Amino acid sequence: MKTLRPFIVIAIAIGLLYIYAWPQWNAVALLRTRNLEIQSALGKAQELTAIRDNLMQQYNAISPDDTAKIARVVPQKYEPIKLVADVNAIGLQYGMAIRDIKLSKVTEVDTTGAVQGAAPVSPYIKRQLSFSTIGQYKNFLLFISDLETSLQLMDLQKVDVTPVTQGPVSKVGVAPAGGTLSFKVDLYTYWIE
Repeated sequence: MKTLRPFIVIAIAIGLLYIYAWPQWNAVALLRTRNLEIQSALGKAQELTAIRDNLMQQYNAISPDDTAKIARVVPQKYEPIKLVADVNAIGLQYGMAIRDIKLSKVTEVDTTGAVQGAAPVSPYIKRQLSFSTIGQYKNFLLFISDLETSLQLMDLQKVDVTPVTQGPVSKVGVAPAGGTLSFKVDLYTYWIE
């Protein structure tokens, strides 16, 4: 019996190890794994905080004038009166006041053929501006050139040109140099809404 006692004690110790200590050992191993995951996430959060701070520093370094220019490229809200006033101001530089102004929302058509109405698919709204003006061809080219370089993002879609003067018309249908022409312009502009 004395020879069996050490074996019985060892068997009881091994049994207690499996019953009590082994689940605790597994719990500690899971906590260590979880701790490593948390430490990794904390390190990534610190990296992201450093990146955010760097970006905020760069953003704050942008002058208010430049920020205002950036906001004009694609404005935050739809301001049709301001758009028309800006386009008219550019035209007046060349003696070409705009008239017959028409603003409309452009309806997008998706690839399935369904019309996208109120809910836009893109982060911006596309609007069409149509207007007409009268003037010299060279002045119109300067006017369009200034529209291209204005801060407001605009896509020129269509220009219709018709002669206004009673002078002779050349074979290609263009009024002679110095003649007054009528221009009908369609362009797209963009707004964030």
